[in-house]
Amino acid sequence: ISAQQELNQAILNQLANLQAEKSETQWVPLDEGVRFLGPAFSSRKILDDIKAGYLKYGVHYIATSNGNRPTYAVRVSSLRKVYEIPPEKRQCYLKSA
Repeated sequence: ISAQQELNQAILNQLANLQAEKSETQWVPLDEGVRFLGPAFSSRKILDDIKAGYLKYGVHYIATSNGNRPTYAVRVSSLRKVYEIPPEKRQCYLKSA
């Protein structure tokens, strides 16, 4: 491999890393967010945590539904912060009845 090819590959790798970082701080569709989080996560797990009140609307997720069925976008960097906390210590955002 020539020095130019190595440089080109390094630039492409850096661009991919920057794109991944940018995606983690922006709202992305739930399925895409799950891919960023890794194999230990699923859409079902995140939806369950939304329903249980462990994720806060506007911070961790937003609704992107067109009215037919609920769809969500998530901010991966915010989700990572939640999931780094042991489950028994996570804050619940549900309002008491």
